[in-house]
Amino acid sequence: MSASWSMSVTETGSLPSAHDDGLARQSGMGSLANLADTFARQLFCAAFDWDVSAPPAIVGYDAIDDAGNRYRIKGRRQTPFDSSCQLSGIRNLSNAPFDYLAAALFDANSQVLRAAIVPTAMLPEFAIYRRTVNAHFVCLGDAVWQTAGVRDVGAELQHAAP
Repeated sequence: MSASWSMSVTETGSLPSAHDDGLARQSGMGSLANLADTFARQLFCAAFDWDVSAPPAIVGYDAIDDAGNRYRIKGRRQTPFDSSCQLSGIRNLSNAPFDYLAAALFDANSQVLRAAIVPTAMLPEFAIYRRTVNAHFVCLGDAVWQTAGVRDVGAELQHAAP
């Protein structure tokens, strides 16, 4: 399976800039989670040759592998102004529309710091539900990598990165 993109991994990885950080800090807009999610999707799909033909807003997952496993892909870009490891919200977790969460942490220059693939069944251990936004939030802290069953894929993503 192969993915096709309108932007290359290199182009997407270079989108966040120092100007974006200043805008986020001044406006309180946050940490550009959508760009981090997009970049993470591109890296995971390039590293593992996952298919991204299904629209995630409709089906609840971002990619599928050759074995039919469904992946929700999230990314978080850490900056000197925001070092949080919390991913953007995951909706509909209780209905398990995906089999695995594939998640990556990036530094301020969009370099891969860490990445993991977490079975959906394990997410309640790491996720906090916020009723006000009707979503679960996962923090990619050290506890994630110290849990049996979590697959560390940082090296694979670093190899796929520009």
